[in-house]
Amino acid sequence: MMFLRTFAATALVIGLVSCGSAPESNESTAKTGFVSINVPDKNIPPSPDPALPTSVTLPGDGGAPAPAMEKAKAPTTTLTFTKVGQREFVKTGEAVNLLYDGIDAKSTYVKYESAENGYWLEVALTKEPTIVEFSYLCQRFIVANPALTSIGFGNGLRYEQIVWTPRQDGSWEVRIGATERGCKSEALDDINKLRTKDYQKEVPKATAPKKKK
Repeated sequence: MMFLRTFAATALVIGLVSCGSAPESNESTAKTGFVSINVPDKNIPPSPDPALPTSVTLPGDGGAPAPAMEKAKAPTTTLTFTKVGQREFVKTGEAVNLLYDGIDAKSTYVKYESAENGYWLEVALTKEPTIVEFSYLCQRFIVANPALTSIGFGNGLRYEQIVWTPRQDGSWEVRIGATERGCKSEALDDINKLRTKDYQKEVPKATAPKKKK
Protein backbone atom coordinates (compact mmCIF):
# COMPACT_ATOMS: atom_id res chain seq x y z
CA MET A 1 0.00 0.00 0.00
CA MET A 2 1.38 3.42 -0.98
CA PHE A 3 0.60 6.79 0.56
CA LEU A 4 1.31 10.11 -1.18
CA ARG A 5 3.44 12.09 1.26
CA THR A 6 2.51 15.48 -0.18
CA PHE A 7 -1.21 14.95 -0.63
CA ALA A 8 -3.47 12.18 0.63
CA ALA A 9 -6.18 11.93 -2.00
CA THR A 10 -9.00 10.74 0.20
CA ALA A 11 -11.77 12.16 2.34
CA LEU A 12 -13.38 10.82 5.51
CA VAL A 13 -17.10 11.46 5.91
CA ILE A 14 -19.01 10.94 9.15
CA GLY A 15 -22.80 10.86 8.68
CA LEU A 16 -24.78 12.22 11.61
CA VAL A 17 -28.31 10.81 11.79
CA SER A 18 -29.01 11.79 15.37
CA CYS A 19 -27.20 12.65 18.55
CA GLY A 20 -27.08 8.95 19.36
CA SER A 21 -25.89 7.74 15.99
CA ALA A 22 -22.16 7.45 16.58
CA PRO A 23 -20.66 4.40 18.35
CA GLU A 24 -20.75 4.74 22.11
CA SER A 25 -16.97 4.44 22.39
CA ASN A 26 -16.47 7.48 20.16
CA GLU A 27 -19.20 9.80 21.44
CA SER A 28 -19.85 11.60 24.69
CA THR A 29 -22.19 14.37 25.74
CA ALA A 30 -20.12 17.31 26.99
CA LYS A 31 -23.12 19.50 27.95
CA THR A 32 -26.85 19.60 27.38
CA GLY A 33 -27.60 19.53 23.67
CA PHE A 34 -23.92 19.31 22.77
CA VAL A 35 -22.18 16.22 21.42
CA SER A 36 -18.47 15.53 21.01
CA ILE A 37 -16.92 12.93 18.73
CA ASN A 38 -13.39 11.58 18.81
CA VAL A 39 -12.20 10.26 15.44
CA PRO A 40 -10.28 6.95 15.79
CA ASP A 41 -6.73 7.25 14.48
CA LYS A 42 -6.84 3.88 12.68
CA ASN A 43 -8.98 5.48 9.95
CA ILE A 44 -6.54 8.28 9.17
CA PRO A 45 -3.70 7.86 6.64
CA PRO A 46 -0.38 9.47 7.58
CA SER A 47 0.35 12.96 6.25
CA PRO A 48 3.21 15.44 6.66
CA ASP A 49 2.99 18.05 9.39
CA PRO A 50 1.93 21.46 7.99
CA ALA A 51 4.65 24.10 8.20
CA LEU A 52 4.20 27.54 9.76
CA PRO A 53 3.28 29.88 6.90
CA THR A 54 4.94 33.24 6.27
CA SER A 55 1.71 34.76 4.96
CA VAL A 56 -1.98 33.94 4.61
CA THR A 57 -4.48 35.26 2.08
CA LEU A 58 -8.25 35.05 2.53
CA PRO A 59 -10.01 35.12 -0.86
CA GLY A 60 -12.66 37.77 -1.33
CA ASP A 61 -15.27 35.12 -2.17
CA GLY A 62 -15.07 33.63 1.32
CA GLY A 63 -12.93 30.67 0.27
CA ALA A 64 -10.49 28.79 2.49
CA PRO A 65 -7.25 30.41 3.69
CA ALA A 66 -4.31 30.20 1.28
CA PRO A 67 -1.10 29.95 3.33
CA ALA A 68 2.25 30.65 1.66
CA MET A 69 5.91 30.43 2.59
CA GLU A 70 6.57 33.80 0.93
CA LYS A 71 5.57 37.25 2.21
CA ALA A 72 2.42 38.82 0.77
CA LYS A 73 3.21 41.51 -1.80
CA ALA A 74 0.56 43.91 -0.50
CA PRO A 75 -0.27 42.83 3.07
CA THR A 76 -3.11 44.41 5.02
CA THR A 77 -1.09 44.04 8.20
CA THR A 78 1.54 41.91 9.94
CA LEU A 79 0.56 39.63 12.81
CA THR A 80 3.12 38.55 15.40
CA PHE A 81 2.50 35.34 17.35
CA THR A 82 4.39 35.05 20.65
CA LYS A 83 2.80 32.00 22.30
CA VAL A 84 0.89 28.82 21.63
CA GLY A 85 -2.85 29.39 21.83
CA GLN A 86 -2.73 33.00 20.62
CA ARG A 87 -5.64 33.81 18.31
CA GLU A 88 -5.84 36.57 15.70
CA PHE A 89 -8.70 37.44 13.34
CA VAL A 90 -8.25 38.06 9.62
CA LYS A 91 -11.10 39.43 7.51
CA THR A 92 -12.24 38.03 4.17
CA GLY A 93 -10.27 39.59 1.30
CA GLU A 94 -7.22 40.42 3.44
CA ALA A 95 -3.64 39.21 3.06
CA VAL A 96 -1.43 39.22 6.14
CA ASN A 97 2.22 38.49 6.85
CA LEU A 98 2.96 36.33 9.88
CA LEU A 99 5.86 36.59 12.33
CA TYR A 100 6.71 34.17 15.14
CA ASP A 101 8.60 35.26 18.26
CA GLY A 102 9.54 32.49 20.68
CA ILE A 103 7.51 29.88 18.74
CA ASP A 104 9.05 26.49 17.95
CA ALA A 105 8.36 26.01 14.24
CA LYS A 106 9.05 22.26 14.44
CA SER A 107 6.22 21.56 16.90
CA THR A 108 3.52 24.06 15.93
CA TYR A 109 1.16 24.93 13.08
CA VAL A 110 -1.57 27.48 12.35
CA LYS A 111 -5.10 26.27 13.06
CA TYR A 112 -7.95 28.03 11.21
CA GLU A 113 -11.58 28.55 12.24
CA SER A 114 -14.07 30.09 9.83
CA ALA A 115 -16.36 32.89 10.98
CA GLU A 116 -19.04 35.03 9.35
CA ASN A 117 -16.62 37.46 7.68
CA GLY A 118 -13.19 35.87 7.99
CA TYR A 119 -11.07 33.34 9.85
CA TRP A 120 -9.52 33.01 13.29
CA LEU A 121 -5.85 32.02 13.16
CA GLU A 122 -4.37 30.20 16.15
CA VAL A 123 -0.89 28.82 16.79
CA ALA A 124 -1.36 25.26 18.06
CA LEU A 125 0.84 22.28 18.88
CA THR A 126 1.01 19.74 16.07
CA LYS A 127 1.14 16.65 18.29
CA GLU A 128 -1.37 17.80 20.94
CA PRO A 129 -5.16 17.14 20.96
CA THR A 130 -7.37 19.95 19.75
CA ILE A 131 -11.11 20.68 19.91
CA VAL A 132 -13.35 22.12 17.20
CA GLU A 133 -16.89 23.25 18.02
CA PHE A 134 -19.25 23.82 15.11
CA SER A 135 -21.85 26.56 15.54
CA TYR A 136 -23.34 27.00 12.04
CA LEU A 137 -23.87 25.08 8.80
CA CYS A 138 -20.87 24.95 6.42
CA GLN A 139 -18.46 26.14 9.11
CA ARG A 140 -14.98 24.69 8.68
CA PHE A 141 -11.78 24.30 10.62
CA ILE A 142 -8.29 23.46 9.38
CA VAL A 143 -6.24 21.31 11.74
CA ALA A 144 -3.07 19.21 11.66
CA ASN A 145 -4.37 15.74 12.43
CA PRO A 146 -7.91 14.25 12.51
CA ALA A 147 -6.75 11.60 14.97
CA LEU A 148 -6.02 14.29 17.56
CA THR A 149 -9.19 16.29 16.95
CA SER A 150 -12.38 16.17 19.05
CA ILE A 151 -15.52 17.52 17.42
CA GLY A 152 -18.42 19.31 19.08
CA PHE A 153 -21.75 20.45 17.63
CA GLY A 154 -25.13 21.60 18.90
CA ASN A 155 -28.52 19.92 18.50
CA GLY A 156 -29.37 22.26 15.64
CA LEU A 157 -26.68 20.58 13.51
CA ARG A 158 -27.33 16.97 14.46
CA TYR A 159 -28.60 15.94 11.00
CA GLU A 160 -25.58 17.24 9.10
CA GLN A 161 -22.54 15.38 7.78
CA ILE A 162 -19.09 16.04 9.15
CA VAL A 163 -16.59 15.83 6.30
CA TRP A 164 -12.80 15.48 6.53
CA THR A 165 -10.75 16.47 3.47
CA PRO A 166 -6.92 16.55 3.20
CA ARG A 167 -5.24 19.73 1.96
CA GLN A 168 -2.14 20.05 -0.19
CA ASP A 169 -0.04 21.56 2.62
CA GLY A 170 -0.46 18.47 4.83
CA SER A 171 -3.25 19.90 6.99
CA TRP A 172 -6.87 18.71 7.07
CA GLU A 173 -10.13 20.55 6.52
CA VAL A 174 -13.09 19.46 8.67
CA ARG A 175 -16.46 20.85 7.64
CA ILE A 176 -20.02 20.43 8.87
CA GLY A 177 -22.38 20.16 5.93
CA ALA A 178 -22.07 18.37 2.60
CA THR A 179 -21.62 20.13 -0.73
CA GLU A 180 -25.23 19.13 -1.49
CA ARG A 181 -26.16 21.52 1.33
CA GLY A 182 -24.41 24.37 -0.45
CA CYS A 183 -21.10 24.10 1.43
CA LYS A 184 -17.89 24.83 -0.50
CA SER A 185 -14.53 23.09 -0.26
CA GLU A 186 -11.46 24.09 -2.25
CA ALA A 187 -9.69 21.06 -0.79
CA LEU A 188 -12.35 18.81 -2.36
CA ASP A 189 -11.93 20.63 -5.67
CA ASP A 190 -8.19 19.83 -5.55
CA ILE A 191 -8.91 16.15 -4.86
CA ASN A 192 -11.32 15.92 -7.76
CA LYS A 193 -8.56 17.15 -10.09
CA LEU A 194 -6.38 14.23 -8.96
CA ARG A 195 -9.04 11.63 -9.64
CA THR A 196 -7.90 10.80 -13.15
CA LYS A 197 -9.07 7.79 -15.16
CA ASP A 198 -5.85 5.96 -14.27
CA TYR A 199 -6.42 6.69 -10.58
CA GLN A 200 -10.01 5.46 -10.76
CA LYS A 201 -8.84 2.17 -12.27
CA GLU A 202 -6.57 1.57 -9.26
CA VAL A 203 -9.18 2.34 -6.59
CA PRO A 204 -9.95 -0.89 -4.67
CA LYS A 205 -13.53 -2.06 -5.20
CA ALA A 206 -15.67 -4.26 -2.98
CA THR A 207 -15.78 -7.86 -4.14
CA ALA A 208 -18.39 -10.53 -3.51
CA PRO A 209 -17.35 -13.18 -0.98
CA LYS A 210 -16.23 -16.48 -2.48
CA LYS A 211 -18.71 -19.31 -2.20
CA LYS A 212 -17.67 -22.20 -0.05
CA LYS A 213 -17.14 -25.44 -1.91
